[in-house]
Amino acid sequence: MYNLISQKLAMITPETLIVGVDVAKRTHYAQMINFRGEGLHKPFPFQNTR
Repeated sequence: MYNLISQKLAMITPETLIVGVDVAKRTHYAQMINFRGEGLHKPFPFQNTR
């Protein structure tokens, strides 16, 4: 388990952009963070159009 986590963390470089998404029924939220875990932008909403 620890080895798998270490491998995943090793893949994150300064050029990596991580996007976290909170999936909801109608309105989802996403936020972009850098490799250090710092938010690059405030979370923004987007609609479920389906």
